[in-house]
Amino acid sequence: MDEHSFISIRDITKTFGSTPAVDGVSLDIKRGELFCLLGGSGCGKTTLLRMLAGLEAPDTGQIFIAGQDVTKIAPTHRPVNIMFQNYALFPHMSVGQNIAYGLVREGLQAATISERVTEMLALVRLEGFAHRRPHQLSGGQKQRVALARSLAKRPKVLLLDEPLAALDKKLRQETQYELMAIQETLSTTFVVVTHDQEEAMTLASRIGVMDNGRLIQVEQPKSLYEKPNSQFIAEFLGTITLIPGTLTTLNASIAVVATTLGAITVHLDDENRERCFEQQSVMLALRPEKIRLADCPSDGDNSYCVTIEDLAFLGDRTHYRLRGDGDCLLKASQPNDHRFEDKFRSNDKVWAQFNPKDVMILLD
Repeated sequence: MDEHSFISIRDITKTFGSTPAVDGVSLDIKRGELFCLLGGSGCGKTTLLRMLAGLEAPDTGQIFIAGQDVTKIAPTHRPVNIMFQNYALFPHMSVGQNIAYGLVREGLQAATISERVTEMLALVRLEGFAHRRPHQLSGGQKQRVALARSLAKRPKVLLLDEPLAALDKKLRQETQYELMAIQETLSTTFVVVTHDQEEAMTLASRIGVMDNGRLIQVEQPKSLYEKPNSQFIAEFLGTITLIPGTLTTLNASIAVVATTLGAITVHLDDENRERCFEQQSVMLALRPEKIRLADCPSDGDNSYCVTIEDLAFLGDRTHYRLRGDGDCLLKASQPNDHRFEDKFRSNDKVWAQFNPKDVMILLD
């Protein structure tokens, strides 16, 4: 167990029937961290969250919170609270009564409860809403009431299961920053489960990506995006072009890879340099925003003539599908930084260019 960890999960396994929902997961989360578990449906992230909450018992393994083994401790005696996707507000209670519910159950004095409810309403910016009923609230307001109720008991850990899934895109984006501000104000450890990559990248100080019950990679958002440890992570996070090839030349920190598009020059970091050898089959990965489109070739490395197959205007950016030699398909994304400028069109022949440092080499 990491001495700096606040939550420590050790070799947790949970099987339903013959299907492993969580398969040998170990994970350390720091105090005050906003950590996201990210993955597709059925990957095991919600089951892992429920085991942290005590709502499911692991078949094997241990869970520690603040140094205490809570593996066999009942949910009501753990220093955690959980906020569910559907918010689960009581329709017959007012906003204030919903927030106070857990405090009343604990038997706190009325003055303390009133003070805590007022504090929570201010925290989620719902002053003046104490006497409204849930049906009188918008989706975003319901989400904030549920959050206030979850935080009212001042848990050491707040678990959030798809907390923004019910909101429309614009409100979800706004609420992400509100959630981050609340977490920073309280310094409570948040563990968020989401299938939304953009949400995880926005919210989290670190992200753990799960697949088939396993934890595939844990990293800060930028490192996860720019240095995936596998083809699965590279494809799962954002859009990517994958180009198979053979490493033909290896010289210091530079490699040349033969592909159907042509010879691609790649800059190798120390870790990849130690694992590479000539005539090795490799997979190259390239993010669309790293590709530049131009009317003519450049004098540097990695400049290829391609045809624009189609394009999609998305307001701030335009996405391009490009076809190169050997039927190689590239995905590019260019910012629309000049109003009404429409420089490239479908079927145009252009030059796709990218820096050797922007090419990822995947060796898994």
